[in-house]
Amino acid sequence: MAEVFVNQREIWLCPFPFSDLSGKKVRPVLILSNESYNSSCQDVVVCAVTAQIKYQPYSIVVDQRNCEQGNLLHESAIKVDSLFKLNKNLLLKSICKIDGLTFNIVKKSLLKILD
Repeated sequence: MAEVFVNQREIWLCPFPFSDLSGKKVRPVLILSNESYNSSCQDVVVCAVTAQIKYQPYSIVVDQRNCEQGNLLHESAIKVDSLFKLNKNLLLKSICKIDGLTFNIVKKSLLKILD
């Protein structure tokens, strides 16, 4: 399989299994891991992104104005408290890259969880 090049701050689509493992649905994720990690590992560290907006702590609402590349078709929430590691070969398509200011807000939110 061809190597997938992934950059921090990109939002990618990837298949997620249903909780009962009866099937899968394609969902967006935000790449949190940096380029050094991404280029040396088969996995990436991501957090979930959803179009189901719920104003909760550790959720950051974004839309097209927060993207410096690509298109985010729907207002979405970055779920900073929904972290996981994912094999890069599961990533299907990059849809956008959020701007540095928005990513700094994501990082600050993540640090609040860890403090």
